Amino acid sequence: MTSEKIIFLTIGEPGYSRSWTYFNGARKLGANVEFIKIESNALTKQFLTLRKSLSRENVYVVMSPSQYLVPFVRIFLGRKVILDAGWSLFEGTVLARKRFGLFGLLALKTYLIDFISSHLAIKVIVESKNQAQFYSKMFLIKRSKITVLYTGLDEDSLQSA
Repeated sequence: MTSEKIIFLTIGEPGYSRSWTYFNGARKLGANVEFIKIESNALTKQFLTLRKSLSRENVYVVMSPSQYLVPFVRIFLGRKVILDAGWSLFEGTVLARKRFGLFGLLALKTYLIDFISSHLAIKVIVESKNQAQFYSKMFLIKRSKITVLYTGLDEDSLQSA
């Protein structure tokens, strides 16, 4: 009998992503969770190492803004991948910051990362109903695959007076 574990994966630092709030909450509730920071300069090597040490029965949560990790999780670690996108990289890079790149190549690359990661994930988590609608239309995903999960408040970040 295997004990299913929820593994949170990111390229960012602990506490950076909104997923960190969910990780801490699950841990405080006694869930079997683990946080792993992936070094982006050795992705394949690190995933091959993780493949040997982690069970395929685990559920993997790819934390925002690490969308490009989803294909690696699917290929090397198993099928259960949840993308906690919050909002898409395309929204943050192209729509909000107007970064298109030379001949629009950055916009295309960013769109493809969001598109592929969203389709490979079994569930995509976003921050609002409007983002769920946007995600569904923009990346051609069934609305039933998208879940809205509000961030809430991480009480640990508050300092007592």
